[in-house]
Amino acid sequence: MSHFIEWSPIYSVSNTALDVQHKQIIKLMNDLHSIIYTYPNKETLKKAIIRIRIILETHLRYEETLMKYASYPECEKHRQIHRALLIKTSVMFDSHKNKAVSIKEILTFLKKWWLRHIILDDMKYIEYVSKLDL
Repeated sequence: MSHFIEWSPIYSVSNTALDVQHKQIIKLMNDLHSIIYTYPNKETLKKAIIRIRIILETHLRYEETLMKYASYPECEKHRQIHRALLIKTSVMFDSHKNKAVSIKEILTFLKKWWLRHIILDDMKYIEYVSKLDL
């Protein structure tokens, strides 16, 4: 079975820690995708969803911290984009509990949002974050 999302060098933000985190989130989405098609029991799905939520929130906080220390001028705008994602995914995951939204719909949304966000939004902070001595 091929991956739901394939990592590509075009997603690199030229920061090892952020790239590792981005790859980890993609891996978790791929894992959840695999679970849907191989072991779709309720408990396994729940654990995978919780894992994605925790790692996603942790990554976004880390990224925001780097942007702040790098004096990225659009840091607040970027933070608001992150908040909107967290609210949207929280609503979708809650809707899944009520069977209003499927995990496949959530994954499709996350895939589109995530890849678009890296390419369009995250690439903007590269020159600022790359100046940090990490």
